[in-house]
Amino acid sequence: VQNGSPLATGGPITLDTDIPLDAPLLLRTSGGPIDVVLPVQSKLALKASSAEGSVIVNAMGVKPTGLAATKPSWQATVNAGQSEGTIATESGDVSIRFRQ
Repeated sequence: VQNGSPLATGGPITLDTDIPLDAPLLLRTSGGPIDVVLPVQSKLALKASSAEGSVIVNAMGVKPTGLAATKPSWQATVNAGQSEGTIATESGDVSIRFRQ
């Protein structure tokens, strides 16, 4: 999902699923927060970033490896996932939670 373009500002994106993800994922907006809730069984190589906000991740219940985190970004492989998951906003916060 890509929300926004050079001609129009994007808005918020929300993804809340009970289906474990193990395929490529792209969520990107030019303006607005991104809220993601995934099952703990998801397997992804996640990269999350916010140009003008924060990235907040609650990784309880998953096994992240290769973790690199700063206020505007978070990157880790979750549950030995190989599919790339990219979550990015230009303006707004990114929130990622894993549900038991």
